[in-house]
Amino acid sequence: MGRVKDHRCLFLKNVPYNATEEDIRKVFRRAVAIRFPGGAKGPSQGIAFVEFKNKAVAEEMLKKKQKAQLQGRDLIVARVQRRAVTNADSKKAKGCSVKGTTLFVSGLTDETTAETLQAAFDGAVAARVAVDKNTGASKRFGFVEFDSEESCRAAKDDMEDCEIDGSKVTVTYAVSKEEGSARPPSGEKLQGERRRHAAEVIKLRS
Repeated sequence: MGRVKDHRCLFLKNVPYNATEEDIRKVFRRAVAIRFPGGAKGPSQGIAFVEFKNKAVAEEMLKKKQKAQLQGRDLIVARVQRRAVTNADSKKAKGCSVKGTTLFVSGLTDETTAETLQAAFDGAVAARVAVDKNTGASKRFGFVEFDSEESCRAAKDDMEDCEIDGSKVTVTYAVSKEEGSARPPSGEKLQGERRRHAAEVIKLRS
């Protein structure tokens, strides 16, 4: 989508995977077009783009549909904020502090790609899905990088209790290798997983 279209589009998350274009139109009756990532015929990633006649209608729907539901699931409605990742963005992302600008996402499916992971988070400048070096199979967790702590925090809040590729994911702030190793042992499974894979954060930024 181009910059002009972005102004009149809304980005939907947490869309039921079996929802149809018609189902979404029933919620957004003023929509002029509905699209799915990668030209898919349905919300296979739990994501959809809804286009309206103009920016004013899009803004009106953004306000009115914040608590909209589809098949009993709360939709997350946001402005489209897509932008190309430039060299400047990459350098900025690499130069920023890991703490507060990188999210650790666990509970991914085997099929979730880095592209899908990045598309699920507004404002992300990079994403990486960890894979086994020997088999190439996904380790079912990944990292999403942002260019500011504010963007990172907002994206984390948006993705609470959400699904990616049909799997409910857990989103937390990533920790650096040093920070992870300095923490005392914890009985919580998630904390243990984060410590074991903390070094992956460094790989994302390299």
